Amino acid sequence: MRVGRYTVDFLWAREMLIIETDGYETPPYAARLRSRPRERDARLAILGYRTLRFTFRQVRDQPLVVASLVRSALRGPLAGR
Repeated sequence: MRVGRYTVDFLWAREMLIIETDGYETPPYAARLRSRPRERDARLAILGYRTLRFTFRQVRDQPLVVASLVRSALRGPLAGR
């Protein structure tokens, strides 16, 4: 799905919520790449979107926690503004 110039992993457009799932492996150059998602999240926030990020391991090892956090974000105080 596209939001502005970005392709996002999961989007709840009405709630203006984006979920991003980060890859399985952390490459050796990851420190250099960490600023990219932060800048992207900041630009999406300026457009009014909230972004939640989960790692591969969180999704694999704690799917109920991830699902609970997503549900909470969808019904949280900013949902349905």
